[in-house]
Amino acid sequence: MYKKFSFLFLFCLLSSFFFLRPCLAAPTINNFRLVTLLASAEKSYLHMELTLNHKCGNYNIMVDKKNPQNLILTIHDAKIDSDLVEQPFTLHNDLVKQITFYRQSHRTVQAVIELKLPASGVKWDTKWQPSPIPGSSEWILAIDLMRNNNAWADDFKAVQGKVIVVDPGHGGSDSGAIGPDGIMEKNVTLAVSQKLATLLRANGAKVVMTRNTDRDVYAPNCTAREELQARVDVAENTPHASTFICIHANSFIHPSAHGTETFYYYKSSRSHLLATDIQKALVQANHLSNRGVSTANFYVLKHNSIPSVLIELAFISNPKEEKLLNTPSFQNVLAHGICSGINKYYQSN
Repeated sequence: MYKKFSFLFLFCLLSSFFFLRPCLAAPTINNFRLVTLLASAEKSYLHMELTLNHKCGNYNIMVDKKNPQNLILTIHDAKIDSDLVEQPFTLHNDLVKQITFYRQSHRTVQAVIELKLPASGVKWDTKWQPSPIPGSSEWILAIDLMRNNNAWADDFKAVQGKVIVVDPGHGGSDSGAIGPDGIMEKNVTLAVSQKLATLLRANGAKVVMTRNTDRDVYAPNCTAREELQARVDVAENTPHASTFICIHANSFIHPSAHGTETFYYYKSSRSHLLATDIQKALVQANHLSNRGVSTANFYVLKHNSIPSVLIELAFISNPKEEKLLNTPSFQNVLAHGICSGINKYYQSN
């Protein structure tokens, strides 16, 4: 009786092992297909298909915290064919630059999807579907990427009719901080300020720039006080000016310093409200570390009679953030975030 029981137990155990084996083994990605489909005459969306030998893993897609222009697809409990690993797939469409697969661990696969626009401007849909090949046990993970038109609708109605002074930090003989790769702060601040001005004007605001080109506002090689006062004078001499937006990039001796911060003068409650709205909207847009809102005695804040803020977009001394700051699409992200914050301020004030 004991021997019969042992035999039956062993038989059941072995049977279970062989029947369950396909589900216990990690599925393998053995094929990858990309198709660019036209959604209209002007716009397209991307259809991706990952073929796996069976459907057993779970997956997720999320925005890369280190680079808001990347999406990360992670497939858990999965393997990938060696021919697909670290071989960038370059695309020629208006959504994605390239896709690269990596082995994150023995049973985890990741795909880095490098976008041509911020991830907040893209939406995606995923689904499992069985292989269309008759008799095949393979499964296909289908992923569709398309533009998120709602996220990028320029609908900032509250700025309409407002007079806003935009001040690109540094310029001319003053380069500002210089990043590890030689990117100058004065060029970043001007590029973002010009994009911000374009957005504000498109929504009905009147924008006055303290400088439109790479120049000193007062004069070359003037004193710091003369230069800063000249910027304040632009705001003070502009009829009906209601806000002053000063754009800078941060810098620190340690390259690990990172994130976004907005400053205001402590005696101005309206400047505090403006700084709070801009900081909140900006970090929601750029996905960088939120260093918060702080008070400061900066000359352009202390001597302005209208609500004024100084925005430190990111750290140009940080190699990763320097690269982002010098990217036109990321500059657009920053401009949208600032514009959204200004719009929020005018909605409440």
